[in-house]
Amino acid sequence: MREKITAFFTKGILFIVAIPAIVLPLLCIGYIFLKGIGAINIDLFMGNYSPAEQYSMAGGDGIKGEITGTLLLALLSTTMALPLAIGLACWHNLSANKKMRRTVTAILHLLQGLPPLVVGLCALLLLVLWLKWGISLLAGAVVLAVIVFPIMVIIFIHAIERIPKGQLESARSLGLGEFDVITRVWLPVAWPHMLTGILLAMARSMAETAPILFTAVVFSGIDWPSSIFEPVTSLQTHIFFLAQEAVDERSMDVAWGSGLVLVLMTLSLTMVSSFMRRFYK
Repeated sequence: MREKITAFFTKGILFIVAIPAIVLPLLCIGYIFLKGIGAINIDLFMGNYSPAEQYSMAGGDGIKGEITGTLLLALLSTTMALPLAIGLACWHNLSANKKMRRTVTAILHLLQGLPPLVVGLCALLLLVLWLKWGISLLAGAVVLAVIVFPIMVIIFIHAIERIPKGQLESARSLGLGEFDVITRVWLPVAWPHMLTGILLAMARSMAETAPILFTAVVFSGIDWPSSIFEPVTSLQTHIFFLAQEAVDERSMDVAWGSGLVLVLMTLSLTMVSSFMRRFYK
């Protein structure tokens, strides 16, 4: 009886502690939805060229260019990080001893904890100024790849560790080398879980503002970059600029609408990754 009472109070305390972690994000999302839903219309995406708004921060070409830039940065950064993340995850599970595994894991968690602002400043000095790439899609994609790389590696490591060891032993008993084990056993089995990691990495890259603010974006005027060495626009920085500099109500409506679009994009990727993880479990 005493154990049941203790378990009951323990669960109750944990539930009370968990309430803010559940309620506060839902309240934030709900507030963004209420503020932004009124701005969702065709003009938000395609632009409004009425004389009254032609020269305001709310006018111009809409946010289609910002959506394009956000997707390009997310896709290019995850594509850059993907082969390196797969290679390191496979090496971690196949070739590394326990001491090296602990060292690699510690380094990955250290990289994951680096402030994005610091990473962006380093990229500004190294890529934009020293290598003279300028403010460009490539520079922004590289800095985002550095940020999402440890996330992808950690998820890939866990995905490979979920594979039954009997499959590895069976493959080796058939005479398969390490490369064949990776390409014929690990990747086909772990790929669905790896795909969830890729989607989560894309969602993370869409949420970053400071790194690309220094390396990749301009405020407006670009729907599609002519090359990877051209700057882009993004929803994150578009919202930032509007919130900092807008002086009219319409511009703030556009900021809230853009924020809602960005939240829906990131939530969609997160929900798809969660669905896939449960589907393939």
